[in-house]
Amino acid sequence: MRDLDRKLRDTFSHALADLPTEAPAVGAVKLLAGHPAPARRGRPGRRLLAGVAVAAAVVAGVVVAPSVLPLGSDGPSSTAAAAVLNRTAAAAERAPAPPVPRPDQFVYYREIGSQRGCGLSYELWQAADGRRAGRVVRADGVTVPRPDWRGDPFVLPVQQGCRRMTLDETVPPATRGDWETPTAAFVAGLPTDPEALYERVLRDVTAAGFEDRDQRTFEYLAALLWSGSPYLTPRLRATAMRALSRVPGIRNHGSETDALGRRGIAIGGPLKSDYRLILDAGTGQLLGTAGALAVVRTTSVADSTERPTR
Repeated sequence: MRDLDRKLRDTFSHALADLPTEAPAVGAVKLLAGHPAPARRGRPGRRLLAGVAVAAAVVAGVVVAPSVLPLGSDGPSSTAAAAVLNRTAAAAERAPAPPVPRPDQFVYYREIGSQRGCGLSYELWQAADGRRAGRVVRADGVTVPRPDWRGDPFVLPVQQGCRRMTLDETVPPATRGDWETPTAAFVAGLPTDPEALYERVLRDVTAAGFEDRDQRTFEYLAALLWSGSPYLTPRLRATAMRALSRVPGIRNHGSETDALGRRGIAIGGPLKSDYRLILDAGTGQLLGTAGALAVVRTTSVADSTERPTR
């Protein structure tokens, strides 16, 4: 695992360093499968928590290039953001439960969109039993035909002004899971009461030594929701949204559209990081992300680490 982490970090760090200054920054990958690396002193660099940034990855502890851009305004108060989250939670609680994979199957995560204007495709296969290796496939700086496109990202042409980078690696078995790629075992240990879940996340953030605890608490809960894990029951998804509403300083950024053009309400953390979740309060659905990282995600069940044909 650590060897793969180093390889991923070196590959994308070197590519980023070679980018011309006028080109958009691309490939700031956070392979969603591990907690952010603890930062004991100083203000830690922000990481995008989306399978892309991962943007928060698939392999534990991958270091990501910071992607923090100032927003134009502070936005409405956290009270408005909490109201949106609580309305969305009520709708999410009524949604049907997703299909849960058999032990011999894989959870297949897929993201399509862009990071700082450059197209990206990200895929992760996670063994349901936690005993077999998975797979991660990623392409950055490519011209994606459309956000609902399916196919081999390695055949996509480079996007003008972007650096094309690709990755296809085996992911070691993961039995424990985490906030970004929750396994059945991880989810089984989560509280089903919003206040208890909020306190649990806060303890994890505090134990990691982060200074900006409220922002990190937002990021951990956002990662759990964004995972779209089939192990998250409607009740637990609603619990996570209500726990997120308790984070001090969260922001309602108003109406925004996701990469597919669907409109919802964008919710961000206490700090002015350019990362927002877009929610549909009517359906309880998390549509996508907005900001420097603008992607949509789908989660399904697969029989192997081969790309599904439909």
